[in-house]
Order: sequence, then C-alpha cells, then structure tokens
Amino acid sequence: MSYLRVIGGLTLYPEKYVKMIIHEDRSIAEPLFTTIFFQAILSIGYTAMINNIFRSVVLALGIPIPPKLIDLFIPIIIPIAIVSGLIIWVLWSAVTHIIARLLGGVGEYTQILKAMGYTWFTLIIPIIPILTYPASPIASLAATPIFTLISIGWMIYINHHFIKEIYGLSGGEALLTLLLPILIIIILSITLPLLSIVFIPRG
Repeated sequence: MSYLRVIGGLTLYPEKYVKMIIHEDRSIAEPLFTTIFFQAILSIGYTAMINNIFRSVVLALGIPIPPKLIDLFIPIIIPIAIVSGLIIWVLWSAVTHIIARLLGGVGEYTQILKAMGYTWFTLIIPIIPILTYPASPIASLAATPIFTLISIGWMIYINHHFIKEIYGLSGGEALLTLLLPILIIIILSITLPLLSIVFIPRG
C-alpha cells in the first residue's frame, strides 16, 4: 500500500485503514517523514501569518524596526518547531503506551509510535485559512483557531482507533489512554506556575 493511499485512507476511512496499517507493520520512516513534513508546513504557515501581523503592527505604530530584522526569526523558529513536534510525538507516544499497558493493553511502543506519527498529517487543516490571510486577514484570523481545533480533534479521533486496535482496549479505555497525557500537561501547566508563586521566597 502506497504512502499516499495510507494518508488518503486515514483521511476518508480511518477505522478501515487503521487496521490495515497496523497489520502491515510498516517502516518507521513514513511516520517520521509525516511528522517532520507536516510540522514544517504548519510552522511555516503560522510563522508567515505571525510575521505579517507583526509587520502590520510595526508599520501602524511607526516603530523603527527594519523588515529584514523580522525575517531573521523565520529560519530560527521553524527548526525549533520541527524539533518540538518530534519531541511531542515521541513523548506522547511513550506516555500513551505506558497508560495503555497499565490498563491491560498488549501492544508495543513501536506500534503506537508509528501510528501516532501518521496522524501528524492532520496538521495540514489549519493551513487552509492561513493561506487566505493576504486576501482576508480578519476572516483568516477568525477561522484559524477553528480549523486548528478540527485538526486536533481529527488527530485524536484517528489515534483513538489506533489505540483500540493496537492494545485491544475498549473505546472508553482508549479515550482515557489518549486524553490523560493531555490532561496531565494541562494540569501541570496551571499548577506549576501557581506553586512557584506560592513558594517564592519573600524578603
């Protein structure tokens, strides 16, 4: 089964193609490429949009910042975003694997790692409104968060099927396995700053 057929199948018939992909035991190269490529596309899109917004604000306020200075940030931000995407992919897969095994799942880490890598193609969805920014900035800014949520939702939906198939878990257990790492990250991101404020030494 070709790579394009895999991506197309996961887009249109996720439940069917999830089973086919797992039973084929495909190489890690395709998920790795998918993660890097689509993370790069999304990073370029977001960076270009933010760059345009920043330029508009700078020009409107008359701040004397050379346009070339703004452009210098682009080749720095994109590699950082790609590396961050790879780290998230590996860690999210690892935590998901641990939780699934604790719930009695029987799958292997390499299986979920490859599976989750494929779902990075959903990051192409927010690019649709981002591309319209030059023609309609306000509509683009309003639509981008919505399309981003759709992208995340579609990624979670496909990964949910992967977890059920790989680990043999129920729908509820698979959803818990998938969302618990996200909830942990959200809780830590809220509590750690609060704890740092509470325990900060007072002179």
